[in-house]
Amino acid sequence: MLTGTISLLRNRNFRFFCLANLFGDIPLIMQSFVLVWLISELAPSITIVSITTFCFGIPFLVLGSFSGYIAQKFNRPVILILVHSIKILTSISLAIFIFTDSFQITHGLIAATILGIANAFAFTSRRSLTLHLIEQNKASASTATDYIGLGICALIGPSLSGFIIKEIGSGYTQIIISLFSFAALLTLLQIINADKKETTSSIKENNKNIKKHPSIIQFIINQPILLVVLGLGILTNIFTLNYHFLAIIISKTVLLQDVQSTGILLTAGALGFFIIVLLLSSLSEIKSKLFIIIPSFFGAVISIMLFALSKNYLLSYLMLALVGISNGIFIIMQIGIIGKYVSKELVPRVIGINTTLVGIGPFGALILGKLSDIYNPQMSLIICGTGCIIVGTLTLLPLIKSKITNS
Repeated sequence: MLTGTISLLRNRNFRFFCLANLFGDIPLIMQSFVLVWLISELAPSITIVSITTFCFGIPFLVLGSFSGYIAQKFNRPVILILVHSIKILTSISLAIFIFTDSFQITHGLIAATILGIANAFAFTSRRSLTLHLIEQNKASASTATDYIGLGICALIGPSLSGFIIKEIGSGYTQIIISLFSFAALLTLLQIINADKKETTSSIKENNKNIKKHPSIIQFIINQPILLVVLGLGILTNIFTLNYHFLAIIISKTVLLQDVQSTGILLTAGALGFFIIVLLLSSLSEIKSKLFIIIPSFFGAVISIMLFALSKNYLLSYLMLALVGISNGIFIIMQIGIIGKYVSKELVPRVIGINTTLVGIGPFGALILGKLSDIYNPQMSLIICGTGCIIVGTLTLLPLIKSKITNS
């Protein structure tokens, strides 16, 4: 089953790259859980908690396109090393605030914003570096192999965070987070030369090709399949990748679970994600990606709506596992489609646009938070899920129109 993964990992630089991401994804998952939990303990309303998610994601919207430019022009392992340095300093600062009993909601929101800025650059550099280290015709398999580590981290991160917070406190959790980031930094040093600058003639050739598409937006609009995939990506970032903070609230207030059980519940999506990326990494490159990515989007939305209706812990776990499976398929197929339909010199720019679209997600968090205060968290998920199904269906129209025209 792992033949394809093992084959890709024979590439030394890709092997170290995946290992660095494994170390780096653990603090990413842990920190998102810890900050939301800490702020939920102090916040007077769910809207305040949703602002935490907003701060994590809004830098993607503001800096997404710029991060694509940076990833295109500079050494991407160096960018990732700088990102982990920032994360280490942020975790140590939070630990000091917690140990001195001076942690406030403001500190958490500032930390979330700083981490959001760092993650915006890491997101683009990581995804474009994946396609740089491995041939683009293996885009789905290489992305799935890289995301096996993310699946493992998402699987253990929330429950590990819940266990550490319960046993030794949030301050020590921040110390552990900083140590994982340091391990990622040291591993990335092993591939610092993996993204060497191309020769002058190659750069001129790339610039010549880029000039053929003066507007990256126009290039995407002229590709109906990219338009649909990125459009569904917006809805995914607004809703199906943005439900976690409400899942924490529902676990605490509806399912009546403590911090450790809540952490375990959040591993359900991670378990589904891990299983599916493990499967996709072992398969040969899937040709009909579009016919897989569309059902995966609607599957994730419906699973979240069913989670909102559930009052049983095990059933809730199953629904979140299905969300993880659907999201895993969507993310892997999305990168595979970009790798197939976008030339190598334009990949960082298109992924930069995708990073910008990720930044729209925080507005979804604010909407979910506000609706939760007006109604309740469950009704908030059902209302937004219904809206995503309607808008998602309308998003398919450009592709349907293109297919009809071509036939």
